[in-house]
Amino acid sequence: MEADKYSQQQLQQFRNEGPHTIRFNSKEAVDARDAMRILDEATKELTDADGLSLANAAKHFVNFLKERQSAKAFIEVWEASLESRGFDTFSIRHKKDVLGLSRKFLEIFGKTLIPGISPDQIEKFLNRTFKHKTQFNKAYRVIHPAFAYAVRRGYLSADPFVGISQKKVAKGKVSVVSIEHTERIASLCRGDFADCMSAIMIMMFAGVRPLECERLECSAIKFDLDEPCIRITKEVAKGSLETARPRTIPMENNLISWLMLIPKENREGNVIPPNWTERNTALRAAIGFSGTQDQDILWHSFASYHLAYYNDENSTTASLGHGSSKMLFKHDDAAVERKPALRFWGLFPDGERNPAIIEVKSEGVVSA
Repeated sequence: MEADKYSQQQLQQFRNEGPHTIRFNSKEAVDARDAMRILDEATKELTDADGLSLANAAKHFVNFLKERQSAKAFIEVWEASLESRGFDTFSIRHKKDVLGLSRKFLEIFGKTLIPGISPDQIEKFLNRTFKHKTQFNKAYRVIHPAFAYAVRRGYLSADPFVGISQKKVAKGKVSVVSIEHTERIASLCRGDFADCMSAIMIMMFAGVRPLECERLECSAIKFDLDEPCIRITKEVAKGSLETARPRTIPMENNLISWLMLIPKENREGNVIPPNWTERNTALRAAIGFSGTQDQDILWHSFASYHLAYYNDENSTTASLGHGSSKMLFKHDDAAVERKPALRFWGLFPDGERNPAIIEVKSEGVVSA
């Protein structure tokens, strides 16, 4: 009781007259000395630096108390961060990635107060759960924004991801579909996967990215112009509204022929069917692709076959929406010869023919 009374008196004196009036008795001096020794030993052992002062230790402790007082469970921060990032505007594929890659983390840490999740726990989780470097990096990019959001909102004093590095991934060789694969895709789109025809043909013969195709509406396909085209707006193009590049893609003759097969009454709404994720997975399996292998292969194929056919890097770059031709050769460097390129662009619904010749009459396409 006496000790408590003395402490209260000292605290009141500190508040009234300032820190210079405080005098320590022998017991308090010993206690301060022991505290300094503990801080010095612990700091050197853990950081290989000079010891922490009592004042700095007190500041750290106060920050710790503030964090604990305002602490929220990770699930609360996660949901708030998703809302702040505009989760509802994400593409179908992006939403699926975010929910899939975060599911296990939420199962383990969802109810944990966010200051209680250490960098070591996060790194161990990522390494244990995501064996492949690419998946590790994707999970890193999905989960990290929630912790950055917590720092901005004052729920954390420091970002635990700062000391965690993403994995270095060697650039793999770009793949393109073979002519045999192209014919297989065309056959499937004329048969069991007719509902996917618009999306697949637009990706393969117009260079529209999968994520862009998920946002694309049939009204963006302009058949009635002197030069039929597909208009990719900023809302559809890859990237944020600040970085996305709108573009107009001239439609090749074979693409016009394929899209004209679709009845007029079905040329409304989204280009992709309602059950796109399941249908696309089934179609990829039927083609011979597996998992996320060659996710952008149709887009890369367009780039390589377009460049081989026209030999005009500026035209190919413009259709792809790249900022420069450097991006074209960085990402789409698969060499394609002109002969297979002629066959690629000569793939029409009624068989191979000259890709440069097409005659459009009213609502149909007739052979030249």
